[in-house]
Amino acid sequence: MRDRLPCKPNKMESMIVNLDSSQGPGTHWVCFVKSNSCVVFYNSFGDLSPCPEIQTYLKDCIIKYNFDSQQNYNTFVCGHLCLLFLLENEAEKVEQKFFNNKLR
Repeated sequence: MRDRLPCKPNKMESMIVNLDSSQGPGTHWVCFVKSNSCVVFYNSFGDLSPCPEIQTYLKDCIIKYNFDSQQNYNTFVCGHLCLLFLLENEAEKVEQKFFNNKLR
């Protein structure tokens, strides 16, 4: 939940956050990947900057975010799409680390 973020950010981290407060039932899931001071923020509705709590948590970072929507407003797949985003990001890192132009 957005009001339960850790006190101090890590240098490298990935996180899935619900935009509701911890008192609510949950509303919409978003995620981000942080590497040093660079952050890629993902919202399946697209073109929405992080909520104030996430912006404060990442205050010293350069935040990039997606512009394209992958979800309609009347659907409930935001959590699945966040997981997919993080998995694809990790797979890309693994490919670059271990294969780095060695695939044909």
